[in-house]
Amino acid sequence: MTPQSNRVLSDRIRPGLLLTCYALAVFACLNIRPLWLDEVLQLTVTRMPSFAAMNRAIPFILGGVPVGYFTQRPFVMAGGPFAFWARLPSALFSVASCWLLILLCRELKISRSIGLLAAGIFMVVPAQFRYATEGRPYSEAVFFMLLSMLAIASSARSLRFRTILLALLAMVAALYTQPYAVLAVVGLSAWQSLAGFRAKEGMRSAVPLACLCVAALLFLPWYMRSTERWNANIQRSGYPPFHWTFAVALDAFKGLSGGSFLCSLALLILVAIGIRLSRAGVRGLLLSSALCVVVGVLATDALRNYFFASRQFLFAVPSLSILAALGLASALRINKAVGTAAAALFAITALTNDVTMQLNAKENWPAAAKRLAEVVNQGYCVQMAAADQGGVELYSVFEPPLLSSLCGNRAATPQIALVSNLATATNTLEASERQLRSMGFTLTQTLAVGGTTIQMEVR
Repeated sequence: MTPQSNRVLSDRIRPGLLLTCYALAVFACLNIRPLWLDEVLQLTVTRMPSFAAMNRAIPFILGGVPVGYFTQRPFVMAGGPFAFWARLPSALFSVASCWLLILLCRELKISRSIGLLAAGIFMVVPAQFRYATEGRPYSEAVFFMLLSMLAIASSARSLRFRTILLALLAMVAALYTQPYAVLAVVGLSAWQSLAGFRAKEGMRSAVPLACLCVAALLFLPWYMRSTERWNANIQRSGYPPFHWTFAVALDAFKGLSGGSFLCSLALLILVAIGIRLSRAGVRGLLLSSALCVVVGVLATDALRNYFFASRQFLFAVPSLSILAALGLASALRINKAVGTAAAALFAITALTNDVTMQLNAKENWPAAAKRLAEVVNQGYCVQMAAADQGGVELYSVFEPPLLSSLCGNRAATPQIALVSNLATATNTLEASERQLRSMGFTLTQTLAVGGTTIQMEVR
């Protein structure tokens, strides 16, 4: 084989090997943690009798959009409400996102070795790895976001109809999977449009913004349908309103990586080096994308008076990973010891967070549902301490007969199982207990299983 043939073969094998190793690691983690509350809440919708029923229910979910539910449904309907099947779509989209990240680096004229390094950083960032192994739509949204970013970057080099159409469709899909995902696309599009304007290239300047406008118009019907329900859910949720405090600032800093303070610090050190030493065009494109996510998330949460969640920063991770890879490569060239130390700090803190997150689970809804079903079989009916924070529907995902076990006329009921979980407010549980005491019920036994507490009350 010629040297050129060997180079081409190496360029194909190394990304394939990296993606294969990552896929094996992700698939191995799908069954480690039991499903947690947000995943089970999604399953209550995904397993509804029909797509029409799902479509009616999704607008009542805070920020709910349909694509992630529709994608998950075939897997859980075929394989059952088990962790592996609920999380498999996220794993597949995460692996595909890593591939898109490598392609995006090539489109930005970043060397193949740094592109692989960027993918490796992206793979182990705790926020990304968490949602690669959770039955939620975030990895899918990252995939559509990266697909639209790749198409927009490609359109700067060659304006082709199919590339523009791909960018538009990917933007719409991202909006209908997780609306915050489009913020990264907004930042990248704004920078590219500005670059096109400065170069006096009218089409290059207009196409990204035109695609964003059309995508926003196509999302508008769903937004108009759902926004009042979202606002009502924010009011009912009981979450504290958004206030910029030191605690929120610390959460935001840690949210950049989704891990510990040290993990985010190590990532940002590499990002800062990358910003300082990378090409101006690439630096501006990636930095505007990441900053638009951070600023857009915080501004939207403040305007909506909604609490900040670190997962909202997930969509800045691809751009930060590329900048971090550029920074690490530069640091290793300038001072190998410093570069190695920065890489080691990030790798150790990121992998520690990845492992800890997989092993430390406080919730086990299938186990709790099984135990509750056993209590019902002993003649108890079920009373939820707070029906809006983990109603019996969550348990019936795993034990369907529980749907018919709710207490009817409590005045004629001799035995009640009062059920609470980690989402139940203390004052709500206490109010339910006082009500049962006033009706003559006495607590005889308490069972605690997988974050759920079952209080067996007898008149």
